[in-house]
Amino acid sequence: MIQVEKNLNIVFFLVFIVLSLFCYSNVLNNAFILDDDFLITSNLYIQDWSLVPKLFKVDIFHFKIPDLTASNLYYRPLQSLSYAFDYSFFKFNTWGYHLINILLHGLNSFVLFLLLGLIFKDKILAFLTGVFFCVHPIQVSVVAYITGRGSILEAFFILSSLWFSAKYFLEGKKVYRISSLLLFILALLSREGAILLPFFTVLCAFFLKIDRKKIFVYTLPFWLIAAVYIVGRMFFLPCSKCTFLNLFSVFKIKDFILLSQNYLSQLILPAGLRNLFFGQAVFIKPVLIFSAWLITLACLAGAFIFKNKPLIFGLLFYFLGLLPTLNLIDHINYYGVILCEHYLYLAAIGGFLILANLVIFLEKKSGMIAKFFIGALFLFYFFLTLVNNNYYKDPITFYRQVLSVDKDHSFVRVNLGNAYLQKYMFDQAIQEGQAVLQAEPGAWDAYLLLGHAYKGKGEFDQAVKFYRQAIQLNPVGIQGYLNLGITLAETEDAVSAEGVFKEALARFPNSVDLHRNLGVLYGNTGKLKEAIRVWQEGLLLNPGDRGLKDNINDAEELLKDGNLK
Repeated sequence: MIQVEKNLNIVFFLVFIVLSLFCYSNVLNNAFILDDDFLITSNLYIQDWSLVPKLFKVDIFHFKIPDLTASNLYYRPLQSLSYAFDYSFFKFNTWGYHLINILLHGLNSFVLFLLLGLIFKDKILAFLTGVFFCVHPIQVSVVAYITGRGSILEAFFILSSLWFSAKYFLEGKKVYRISSLLLFILALLSREGAILLPFFTVLCAFFLKIDRKKIFVYTLPFWLIAAVYIVGRMFFLPCSKCTFLNLFSVFKIKDFILLSQNYLSQLILPAGLRNLFFGQAVFIKPVLIFSAWLITLACLAGAFIFKNKPLIFGLLFYFLGLLPTLNLIDHINYYGVILCEHYLYLAAIGGFLILANLVIFLEKKSGMIAKFFIGALFLFYFFLTLVNNNYYKDPITFYRQVLSVDKDHSFVRVNLGNAYLQKYMFDQAIQEGQAVLQAEPGAWDAYLLLGHAYKGKGEFDQAVKFYRQAIQLNPVGIQGYLNLGITLAETEDAVSAEGVFKEALARFPNSVDLHRNLGVLYGNTGKLKEAIRVWQEGLLLNPGDRGLKDNINDAEELLKDGNLK
């Protein structure tokens, strides 16, 4: 009997892996987008195994934010470590990174199936939930986006930890308990939302009908690990500090409830796909939100009247999974629904469980009609996922898609302009920058974009003007100084360029890029000893920087000739 169970699980594992591969087969050749470049192509630590230990000492955006006082820092070393493994095999071939995401997503679907099978003793319910989790288009924002790896790893370790906990509750083997604790630590090192795992563990234990005292004793080490992690974030780890003030205020809770309904509407139909069916129709969002409220009220009523366990579990899992957004309301409002769909990756399990439970109920009532409905729903989700994948194929396509939903999104317009710059489409970049400034005259990043565009066109005076405006509006941002200094150097105004770099270094002493470019300026003006000194300072900040090492070696060779000082 045990062997038959193992063989069946192998079959289910292969089904979920193949299903994930089919759903996401058209993302393999998609390009790096959004933060992928910062986390992979610009991340020198993942390109040299001797530097990999440093991943545990820095925030994940270490190479994106030279200013160490930046507030949006994240400690996710296992996400970066996974990229180091990818780089070892695939270098900068994006298909390899996408393939790993796809396989891990299929694995998550399988582990979810195992977990729900243990809790509800219903393989059909567990299988349907796993299938919906695997094929639903809302998951594209994580699976088709390489940076979504953090959410995928977090979900894998959380679901695996919960499965081992369930096995321990049912069989009592200590190895399951130890494994669950270790997986909790790995989840925390993957993404900070894993701090909720003790709550999920209590939820699963409750539905397994475990004695409350046993639950308390079992979860105590989890709470202790969570406490140590919180203390570490507050005082030791290189990341943004935990903030709990007003976390559960009336206004926060109100915003959270409204946000939960907005996210539920995205489970009905993701925002990025609404134009596919309804174009620019302004009525569709209110209709979806209203539908989300009806679904929530119906589920609450059904849970109260029928005491349906999957329904209750699904509701609790959904709202519990969204708890991290309590402290991210402003962040989500700024970046918009599409860029923040990834917060649904784990929480959506609750919605899929409710949907699977509804489908099974209909099947019992209507037989073949329900089976037809299941097949049609599966094909509908499968089709939408394939369509949604195409929006992530390159930065320009992605940003245009976001703007089709939110045309006034200045952050996205600036990023679209930067994507145009990479294609040398300078006039299009200027149009995006000007469109942002019409809506937000104080948008410093739009001035930065315009500086880049005019510099690309060879209009250096215009570029310098826009860079100076960017600095004036954002004096604590390094990019304005860096680009102004480089542009002045290229116009052979070495004195002004040196002044800009020195002023910037006084503000950002830990910037490797500033040391690099000031050294280049000294080298080009014949001050090789000064160049070597500055590059060596930069090398102390990043010992693995091959470019700085090569610059120093080349300058030392020139000094040996005795012709330069």
